[in-house]
Amino acid sequence: MSSVPKKKKVKIQYGFAIFYDDPSKVPQDSLRCITGVITDSIVQTTKPYKSATFKRTDALITEFPVRSPLSYTTGYYKYYDALQKIVARDSLVIAGPVLEIYDTPNKKIFYVAPLDTAIQAAPQFGK
Repeated sequence: MSSVPKKKKVKIQYGFAIFYDDPSKVPQDSLRCITGVITDSIVQTTKPYKSATFKRTDALITEFPVRSPLSYTTGYYKYYDALQKIVARDSLVIAGPVLEIYDTPNKKIFYVAPLDTAIQAAPQFGK
């Protein structure tokens, strides 16, 4: 990730991860995800890097504080547990993979779950 600003002269805003599988249904060693950075401008990339934009969509968004390195694991499990309860309680449909945004300077993690909509917010980079 440190090579992106050096090669492209852009400012990294946040880190992110997109989780394509539900961790309550898929074994941990089989979970699919991608990680990357959110920049202050669109970056044209070459292999092995990929670039994409996120479309605006309705979503459930949760903020979780980072108090230690364990917060990344703790937040993940707390979020998914709460997400399942809210989805069941409010009869919502999650429409795509969950996006985690890492705001390191402000010590926060944002969890974004797109709701049932025609727009697929998270880019798809293949299987």
